[in-house]
Amino acid sequence: ALSSSGMSSEIRLQTLILVLTLAWHRASCASVSEHLSAGSDEDANELARTRRAACSEGDCKNGGICWPGAVTSSTPPCLCPEAYSGTDCTVRKDFCSSTSGGGATRASPCQNGGTCSNTDTSPWYHCSCVPGYTGTNCEINIDDCASKPCANGLCSDLVNDYSCSCFTGWEGRNCNINHNDCPTGACLNGGRCIDGNGTFTCDCTDTGFAGDRCQINIDDCASKPCANGLCTDLVKNYSCSCFTGWEGRNCSVDTDYCLSGPCQNGGVCSDGNSTFTCDCSRVDFQDDTCSSKIDDCASSPCQHGGRCIDGVRSFTCDCSATDFNGPNCQSRID
Repeated sequence: ALSSSGMSSEIRLQTLILVLTLAWHRASCASVSEHLSAGSDEDANELARTRRAACSEGDCKNGGICWPGAVTSSTPPCLCPEAYSGTDCTVRKDFCSSTSGGGATRASPCQNGGTCSNTDTSPWYHCSCVPGYTGTNCEINIDDCASKPCANGLCSDLVNDYSCSCFTGWEGRNCNINHNDCPTGACLNGGRCIDGNGTFTCDCTDTGFAGDRCQINIDDCASKPCANGLCTDLVKNYSCSCFTGWEGRNCSVDTDYCLSGPCQNGGVCSDGNSTFTCDCSRVDFQDDTCSSKIDDCASSPCQHGGRCIDGVRSFTCDCSATDFNGPNCQSRID
């Protein structure tokens, strides 16, 4: 069986033979003309009669010519063009047939499932190619990757099709869909997942956590916010346990122990370090909070039966019922 390339070679060979034969015919005619000029009229007439007996002008159809060389019993009467055969060049050759003259087989020139049809011009046949192929004999697989359809991947050419091998992070027929690389629960503790190219990152802003997946609780006590107390780390927060005498968010406010008014009865309060003192010197009270009334008569300062009258950090003696006088009824009246 002949391949399509073999059939094309055969056609080119036949064309070459025809061209060489015509050239030989011209040369032969010139030689014969010279010979007839030099030879006898009898030889010329004999050659003409022999050719006329074998083939006359108009016998050869479809562009065929009478055989140009010496005529013998085995010489075909007509030299036919490559598309025709037969005694008078009237048999149209079927270039699409799987068989040729003499029963020899040859393959259809159309490859890859192409449909062959005979034509009236060289190369005397036409191939209608199936999708995906082109060329005279449908021998060329069309490169479906030529248009670069794979946006983010490598293209493999198929028959009337292509296949994309996507780069990491891309998917879809043409590798133009960014794959969602954020799996469920990728970012912890309220972190926001940001899809990347084949990977992801976590935005831990305002969560109180850090780390590639927001898995680390940020130590809010690292900056030592509690000025006069102990810090306890919370989530995005902290708590201060203040030392005695301090208060406020950061234990930076000195506690005012006089604010509650601990000094009674007009005593004057003085705030101290974690304590207070009451000045009772200007009132008739005593003790830590000026809560105890001072009894200036407790020591019985009035003598000889004088009556003691308690005052403010003082006393007076009423000596009227006695025979004595003086501040303490200590002097007898003469």
